[in-house]
Amino acid sequence: MGDRLKDRVAIVTGSGQGIGKAIAVALAKEGARVVTNNRSPGTSGGDAETAAQEIKDLGGQAVPFFGSVSDFDEAQKLIQTALDNFGRVDILVNNAGADAPKMVWNMTEEDWDRCVDSFLKGSFNCIRHVTGLMREQRWGRIINTTSTAWLGTVGHCNYGAAKAGIVGLTRA
Repeated sequence: MGDRLKDRVAIVTGSGQGIGKAIAVALAKEGARVVTNNRSPGTSGGDAETAAQEIKDLGGQAVPFFGSVSDFDEAQKLIQTALDNFGRVDILVNNAGADAPKMVWNMTEEDWDRCVDSFLKGSFNCIRHVTGLMREQRWGRIINTTSTAWLGTVGHCNYGAAKAGIVGLTRA
């Protein structure tokens, strides 16, 4: 384990598997204590608990949090989990999201809302709850993940719109 992030605490949303898990493990390998997150336990392919356990198996410190960041109160509980376990939050990586690729004429309102709420609203919710803490600490980093889909992509208008929103949120 490295020490570039020694004494730092990171939250990585959507870190039960895939890119989010890779980010969480990489932060832990640099010495960060990590809160892993996904919506619910037992997710096929891995969840917040399995990601946290992998970090612990590598000699790091991690705790899992299950809850959807698209819910304002759940996002606050995620931040509180870091405070309760590690006493601070230094790094927030907004990675959580749910894609439902369909052509717009086949997309339901639920498909649209689930995607936009998880990516864009989830990012806002976590940022909203962590920025006051980071201001008080006079240090913090927020990393919002996105893709070139915000430039437009066929069959993913909900995803592209959410990612464009994240670009705008980040720039603001």
